[in-house]
Amino acid sequence: NDRETRCYSGEVRAEQYDNAPTHILGYGSVFNSRSEPLWGFREIIKPGAFDDVLNDDVRGLFNHDPNFILGRSSAGTLSLSVDERG
Repeated sequence: NDRETRCYSGEVRAEQYDNAPTHILGYGSVFNSRSEPLWGFREIIKPGAFDDVLNDDVRGLFNHDPNFILGRSSAGTLSLSVDERG
């Protein structure tokens, strides 16, 4: 498996209106922004980097831990979108 897990510091917030369920909002990645140093290099995520995964069955995990699923796209409890920022 060639998958690597990277973390970044970004804004994530929880919102709840009226009696609706709480939603977690934020950016999983921001385009055209240099990462913190990673083993002697920095990454820049380009627009289009996630185009192939938007229709996949994506799981939102707390701290990348598969035991703590926050939502899943196939279950309708996670929605993903891309805009000009990320």
